[in-house]
Amino acid sequence: MAEGTCKLTGKLGELRKAHLYPKSFYRIRQDAPLRAISSNTDERPKPAIIGTYDPNLIIAETENWFATLDDHAAKVLKQPVKDESLLRWNGKIYYGNDKIPLGYELKDYDPNLLKLFFMSVLWRFGASERPEARAVNLGPHLERIASHLRNREAPKDHIYSVVGARFIDEEHVAIVTPTRYRLDGVNTWHMVFGAYEFLIKTDDRPFPSPWNGLYLNDQASMPIILRKFRGSKLWNRLATQVKSMHAKYGDPWGGRYVTQ
Repeated sequence: MAEGTCKLTGKLGELRKAHLYPKSFYRIRQDAPLRAISSNTDERPKPAIIGTYDPNLIIAETENWFATLDDHAAKVLKQPVKDESLLRWNGKIYYGNDKIPLGYELKDYDPNLLKLFFMSVLWRFGASERPEARAVNLGPHLERIASHLRNREAPKDHIYSVVGARFIDEEHVAIVTPTRYRLDGVNTWHMVFGAYEFLIKTDDRPFPSPWNGLYLNDQASMPIILRKFRGSKLWNRLATQVKSMHAKYGDPWGGRYVTQ
């Protein structure tokens, strides 16, 4: 491995291939290879057989710290949804308009580690010089997040709060880089990886209602919304983006998937 300077700590050391989204959230399949789709539509979709990584981002010491965060997040988020964890109202399972349970309660996690995990993923994209990460410009939040990661302590207030959803019908074969999203005027970044979708807030203002009651907090209990991916607004937005890329660059999956 080459030696270089860690972009998080400034230390010299052995550089490591840092996955921007953790590889553990994707199923590596030979029949459906991963493709990296940039939030910058000028970037061509690229093969990402083992995920998207940056070999010039961090050194071994930082990679070990990020591995702790990634492992904790995978252990917590990828748990099967149990009946007793489904959201209930007056003792009855709460169903959404699409006749599926509205969501479930995520428990038994370390609030500090899980919040730092989401912050670290956003930082990786913001600090990376990979072409598909160019559109992730965090401004002053890049160093602000880095400071918390170096100190290994997440902020106690609602800055960098996270709300999330889990798809029940789809596990992505694409790696979609984070995109800016304004939720009722509040600045967030939208991250989609594996079967999960999260908004991380980069704004000193709190989440608007009803999201202000659904975010990751220090109580070790976080609601996760259950939703279908196909037919959702996200599905339609990604379909439009992929259609544009198909027209410009051709089908990166060679006809395996049809965008409707």
